[in-house]
Amino acid sequence: MANEVQNTLVARGPNPLITQLKISAQYDPSNTEWVQSMGCKHANNSLFSFACLHPVPEPLLEEERKSFKSTTVFSDQIADSEDSGVISHITNAETWKFEHWGTDRDVFDVAEKLNEPDQWVIRFTSRWAPPLEAIQKISDDYPGLTFELGYWSCDSDFQGDAVFKDGECILDERAVWVPEQYVEQAKSLSESEKHPFIYGSLLKQHGSN
Repeated sequence: MANEVQNTLVARGPNPLITQLKISAQYDPSNTEWVQSMGCKHANNSLFSFACLHPVPEPLLEEERKSFKSTTVFSDQIADSEDSGVISHITNAETWKFEHWGTDRDVFDVAEKLNEPDQWVIRFTSRWAPPLEAIQKISDDYPGLTFELGYWSCDSDFQGDAVFKDGECILDERAVWVPEQYVEQAKSLSESEKHPFIYGSLLKQHGSN
C-alpha cells in the first residue's frame, strides 16, 4: 500500500490572481473523455488538479496509454493493481510526475476549507510525498501569489512546511522521525532506490550531505 500524505495549501494574494488560479485548477468531472485521457481517477479532485495546472506532456501520456491494453486504464489506476502484482514497471509519465510534481499521480480527496477574496485554502492527499515540485511550478506561473504548503504523513512519520513565491522556495522546514541507524542505510542506497523527498529529508535532519 502506498503511503499517503495529508496537505494543506494556502494561496494568498490579489483577488484577480486567486480567481484565475481557482478557475485554472478545476476541471469538469462530467467530461469523462478528458478525465480518462488525463488519468484522473478521483472525481473529487476536480477542484484542484495538477493535470490542469501542470499537465504531463501528451507524448508521455500517449505512451502510457499504449503500454496498457485497455484505454481506460491510466497511471492513477496503477495503485490499485500494483499491490497485486499486475503492474511491475514505472512508466515514463510516472517518472515525469515524480520529477515535476514530486509524486507519481494527481492529488485526491480535495476539500475547500476557506474561500476569501485574497486567500484560498484547500486540503488534499498526495501519494508518497508532498507535491513540492508542483507547487513551486505553480507559484512560478502565478507571480504575485504566495503559496504555503503544510504536510504530514502518519505512514512515514514526517511533516513539514514550505513557502513558495514567484517560482522560488523561500521556506523549507521538514522533520522525519527515523532512528539514527537508518541514516547510514539510506546513504548506501543506489540512486534508483532513493526516494528524492524522503532521502533528502533524512540527510537534512541529520546534517549530512
